[in-house]
Amino acid sequence: MAISNPLYHERLNRFNAVLNDDNPKEVPVLSIADGWVATNAGFTFEEAYVKNILNLKEAYKFYTDRVYMDAQWSSGLGHPFELILLFGEGRFIFDDEGFRKSGGEKPLMEANEYADFMKNPSDFTTNVLLPRKYPVLQNGSVEELSELFYKGILECADFLKKSAEIDAYMEETLGLPVIMKGITLLPTDYIVNFLRYFVATLLDIRRQPKDVLAACEVINQTIPASIQAMWPNPDDSGIVFIPLHLPTYLKPKDFEKFYFPWMKSVTEELNKLDYRVLYYCERDWTAYMDILQDLPEGKNAYMFEKGDLKYICEKIKNRGTFVGGMPAEVLKHGTKQEAIDAAKKCLDDYAPGGKYIFTTNVSLISKKDAKIENLAAANEYIHINGKF
Repeated sequence: MAISNPLYHERLNRFNAVLNDDNPKEVPVLSIADGWVATNAGFTFEEAYVKNILNLKEAYKFYTDRVYMDAQWSSGLGHPFELILLFGEGRFIFDDEGFRKSGGEKPLMEANEYADFMKNPSDFTTNVLLPRKYPVLQNGSVEELSELFYKGILECADFLKKSAEIDAYMEETLGLPVIMKGITLLPTDYIVNFLRYFVATLLDIRRQPKDVLAACEVINQTIPASIQAMWPNPDDSGIVFIPLHLPTYLKPKDFEKFYFPWMKSVTEELNKLDYRVLYYCERDWTAYMDILQDLPEGKNAYMFEKGDLKYICEKIKNRGTFVGGMPAEVLKHGTKQEAIDAAKKCLDDYAPGGKYIFTTNVSLISKKDAKIENLAAANEYIHINGKF
């Protein structure tokens, strides 16, 4: 759907000028706030993300009335909780910190099942992994399962419809680009998140490295098609977001063997299909910067949480755009003037030479992750003073 609000296009053009390296004049301000938005607008996390997600319209109106930004990375609707709960995925606890699951989980896939997974990942997931994750699929009668899937389809359709309604409200009514049009995980993180979980994956890398590498190759082949299914016609309205979880728990030589090949491959393949990628590099990536120099140069962006960010910025600008730098801790604990001073330091350290998008170094999730007056002051300072 074409957006008619001129403010949307003004903001998006400012963002794209930097990302596309098209003679940018201003440093754009990106918001990566999630649950923080709703809880600071007076809603509980459960009220905004579970019971009635349309409350997010009011929450984002509250947010944009008080804080300047050129783009919002997403509406924050990544989990269809009612659908998940319908199939019995544990018990969730909702509070001002966001959400968490009660109780622990053991790996969904056993260490000796890599070969079975690789023969046909789709069949193995459908016939083995999903029934393990959702026991109701094993124990329910035909009638019970038919009713369950009918309710699930209705719940999924309702969630997708309301999610699209919120995105349209943010872009058309508020004039705020929502840039995350697709999301995926790199293969090793897929194994961590969905198959073996964290500890077991690290053990597998040591004990059965060939299985891990072979599974990564199989998963890697599915990623371009999955992104095309989410966002069939890529354009400059957004990016593909890829969070990177495992790397900093790996030695550089293990990162280079078990992680980086897929990071490079996915970047190359998505770029060939005209997708731009925003990588969120969790924790400290200083030790991996020389390895990242083998990434393709292009219209991609890289956001880093910790480390020697000035050095990281200088290195990553050889490959794409540096995103972030604003320490959320200052927004949480500092004064308004300290927030402005930190924003000024971001301009001094990261803006020279272009290829810089301003945002916090971590997403804002908990209600207490930032004082809204501090965030407003920092963003406003960049909007007024952030010139290349």
